[in-house]
Amino acid sequence: MNLELNSRYDAEKRRWEVAAAGEVDVFSSDGMRKTLAALLDEKNADLVIDCGKLQYIDSTALGVLVETSQRAERYGGNMIIKNPGQNIMKLLRITNLDKVFKIERAESGNGADDSE
Repeated sequence: MNLELNSRYDAEKRRWEVAAAGEVDVFSSDGMRKTLAALLDEKNADLVIDCGKLQYIDSTALGVLVETSQRAERYGGNMIIKNPGQNIMKLLRITNLDKVFKIERAESGNGADDSE
């Protein structure tokens, strides 16, 4: 399955909202990197990546997320990972990136940080 990214800027919340679906691997990660960088270059704002329909990520995808998070911080914003599936959350925990990224799970109903 290919990667699909759908983005929109929420002016009221002053943030980019990106819905990711499919898989991010060595073949699709560069496209993801370029898309996310272009959004932040267009408008300095927080970036929320909804991973609810993301089925798979590999180490190249983790690199893109780290790079994107750093870019957002340089612009004075934050990157938020929303709705990571169980497998993605496990990978974030194994790599300790759950301590680096702000992670939200909408299913909890309160948007609480789930990075503990």
